[in-house]
Amino acid sequence: MSANVELLLNTSSNSGDAVRKDIEEKLSASIKLTKISRVENGEQLMNSIAGIKKRKPKTLVIAGGDGTISSTISALHETDIQYGCIPTGTTNNFARSTNIPQDTDSAIETILNGRLKHVDVGSVNGDAFVNVIGVGVSALIAQNISDKLKKRFGRFAYALVGIRETLAFKPFTVTIHDDDSDLEISYQTRQLIIANGRYHAGTVITEDSDIDTGQLIVFPLGGKNILGFAWAMLSFYFFKRESAKHSSFIHAKNIQLTYSRRVPYELDGEPKIADKMSATAIKKQIEVLC
Repeated sequence: MSANVELLLNTSSNSGDAVRKDIEEKLSASIKLTKISRVENGEQLMNSIAGIKKRKPKTLVIAGGDGTISSTISALHETDIQYGCIPTGTTNNFARSTNIPQDTDSAIETILNGRLKHVDVGSVNGDAFVNVIGVGVSALIAQNISDKLKKRFGRFAYALVGIRETLAFKPFTVTIHDDDSDLEISYQTRQLIIANGRYHAGTVITEDSDIDTGQLIVFPLGGKNILGFAWAMLSFYFFKRESAKHSSFIHAKNIQLTYSRRVPYELDGEPKIADKMSATAIKKQIEVLC
């Protein structure tokens, strides 16, 4: 473990405040932390990231949920910083994709004794991301779900908000063009996923997907029919998919997407809106202790 190690801790994540003292004491007992940054909102997080970018520690330990981890890595992915992660969020997709344990003690042990692994970073419209881009209903869920609701109901909070947003959201048409194979395909759907990692909403996308393949996985959840969409959602979240070799799954490194109207999307939880996208997988861009 490097001598230049910083800790970035989000106390407002699902269990962040409850385990804050435990994390700080156990890490400090084994390594000398050059700085501890505690944040509880987005503005504080961005300010802390700016400071980290200037200081350029050798290793940055991030204790937080997917929003904290993805925002930090996305902002710093062009640096040579190595990352350790302690998941304290609701779904912890990045930790799951990199096989980082969900409990605090095991995650700290992984940071102290784990091996560095190269993992991919995705890019869409010039913005980096580490987990997924959700186009459609999931973007509205990300906008309207509260931290209070997530702390109270955990992953089920997404389902509660999702039912309401699905009923109000109209389907859209997306045309996907794979630049490398010149393949073009169109779907009508309420939800499109562009995945860099292996997990979405705490669920395995496919058993053979991974976060270091150098490719994105793109797929719709259901069609324009609301009952078909509901079944696709239930099937995705409650049944396993052994392989991504399925007609609705596209593996690609560089894709262009055009939508029939401006649609909301969320980039690792950050809400945005667009009618076109350019997405790519950046091969082996960061190093993570796992």
